[in-house]
Amino acid sequence: MDNTVSNYEIIIVDNASSECDPSRFKDLFPFIKLIINPQNYGFSKGNNIGINEASGDHILLLNSDTVLINNAIDLAYKKILSDKTIGALSVQLVSTDGSLQQCSHYWSDLGRLIGCSFRLHHIFKYFKNIQPDLKKEGYCQYLWGTFFLLPKSVLKIFENERLPETFFMYGEDTEWSHYIRTAGYNLYYFPDAKILHYGAASPGHNKADKWVHGFHNEYLLHLIIKGRLYTLIYYSFLAFLYFSGFKKESFRRGRFILFYVYKNAFKPQSYFLKA
Repeated sequence: MDNTVSNYEIIIVDNASSECDPSRFKDLFPFIKLIINPQNYGFSKGNNIGINEASGDHILLLNSDTVLINNAIDLAYKKILSDKTIGALSVQLVSTDGSLQQCSHYWSDLGRLIGCSFRLHHIFKYFKNIQPDLKKEGYCQYLWGTFFLLPKSVLKIFENERLPETFFMYGEDTEWSHYIRTAGYNLYYFPDAKILHYGAASPGHNKADKWVHGFHNEYLLHLIIKGRLYTLIYYSFLAFLYFSGFKKESFRRGRFILFYVYKNAFKPQSYFLKA
């Protein structure tokens, strides 16, 4: 952060990592605040632990697998100060190959899913599955948590002024975005500020397990954001699309979705937190 001129403090939360002794960070950078958790509490809870120690008026959640390309923090901070309606802001995320990551995005839409399936997007613009232009700044629906800048005052909308810890990992930023927008704030994507994001730096499951884990999180997000009936219709149609693929893997996934959805159709949201 050599290029950052804004006043800041750095809080590192080590979620029981195994790569090295986390105390090395304190040895190399004595000015940081280091919190060593006895176990991996997950992304949301880990951030909340760090936020609890923060003294500033703004909070920046910044993933450990990122590098600042320009003075991204100063630029983002200046932007969020200029617009009091912004509840959270993210910046342009660049992959190691130079491509841009879709950190500003729309939520899954049943109409577009159906429209694209029946090729209606060739006729009607509404059905085109177009995500926000990553080269243009502006308000958006959802942001990734890789670089997530927010006024500390926004935390007042959450219970105990803590970010929801519904998800251990993946999906939490979509839930945060939903509640921030529901509370009347805007989300903002600001590509003038740029960071390099390596991505997938945290250990994960194998491919099959990762798909199941991702599906479970997406299903719960649909329940939270869209409600039970919408979720039932959406995933029923998605299962139909998988079946229509006539491939072994797509048929297996379609069967899994259909069984999962109708088995759990009337269970409360709290049930899915156990999985």
